[in-house]
Amino acid sequence: KEWIKSALLGLLLLAGAYLVLYTINPELVDLSLPTLAPINIQTPSEGNQSGGSVTCTPASSGPCSVTQLKSTCLGSSANSASEICNAESSGNAVAGGDISTNGQPVSIGLFQINLSANTIAGLNCPSAFDHSWHVGSPSTITNPTLYAQCVAAAKNVATNIAKACSLSNNGANWSKWSTARTCGL
Repeated sequence: KEWIKSALLGLLLLAGAYLVLYTINPELVDLSLPTLAPINIQTPSEGNQSGGSVTCTPASSGPCSVTQLKSTCLGSSANSASEICNAESSGNAVAGGDISTNGQPVSIGLFQINLSANTIAGLNCPSAFDHSWHVGSPSTITNPTLYAQCVAAAKNVATNIAKACSLSNNGANWSKWSTARTCGL
């Protein structure tokens, strides 16, 4: 009998609380979740440079093809390297992505080498950027001359591939490329 009395008293308290809250503002007792509109995020640095879908297939021709990459330091993993190269730039050696606050590309070339985070061809490319932004924010180019030299180096097919070799440990570790995760590599 005590349990039943306690249960009824609890229901009475619950109904009273509901009535008070409803009197104050009916929206306080509305238990429906708001609907959220879907967000479509497209990042030019992932996949092709138009922000579209990622092509996770090896390139059939050009500098990203398996045949071309077999003759480089990526030889033993030329198939994976070709998939990443094709997904990153579609084989376009001058492709750019990850836009800086100045509106200039930060990631350049076949393997989209991030100049704000990597040296290339002996150039200290990260020093061409202001890194006062928090992680995930675009960088600001503060040394346009050095930036231009880094871009030229990154657009060079052989230099870009050599940097991809260095960053990937000759194709053994593609974790620095988000397209590797997207493509299941």
